[in-house]
Amino acid sequence: VQRRRIEARDGGLGVLLLSAELSERKSLSDRLAVMDRGEIVGTLEAEELAAELALERVGALMCGAAAGTGGR
Repeated sequence: VQRRRIEARDGGLGVLLLSAELSERKSLSDRLAVMDRGEIVGTLEAEELAAELALERVGALMCGAAAGTGGR
């Protein structure tokens, strides 16, 4: 399944991936959006996903720490 996702992505198709595994999302994503209560609370681009603290940033967004909100 993962190979087919990568082939689709590399072929120029958009791939929507829903996963609870942060490391999987980071390795397969060119862009990652975090949703909370039906709204996008943050987006990380490929450069941000490659950063050392990317998983911590995604985790913070998942816990409600959207930029400028100070959490839920």
